[in-house]
Amino acid sequence: MLVASFPLIMLFNPFNLAHYFENVYVLYFIIGLLCYLMVSSIPMISLKFKNFSIKDNWPRFLLIALTIGSIPVLRFAAVPFVFVAYVVLSVVKPPKAATH
Repeated sequence: MLVASFPLIMLFNPFNLAHYFENVYVLYFIIGLLCYLMVSSIPMISLKFKNFSIKDNWPRFLLIALTIGSIPVLRFAAVPFVFVAYVVLSVVKPPKAATH
């Protein structure tokens, strides 16, 4: 979804971002980052809610709020923004280990 949003960002060109995606080094960096994230053991947050307490679910609520707020402003550029926010929130607040 992230990579598929690049042509749409270039086509609609919000905030003049097209020149970043035309730079081959930016694309190499993104490819390297995505390859690393696919094989890394970084625990990513899940969007499954067990309860609706803000204390337990603040990363999920923040990600949902950032997504809803960024779509009208950034349009297709919201996809990379939300992807980065998801990774950052996962690193800041790793999910709790399952207890059995």
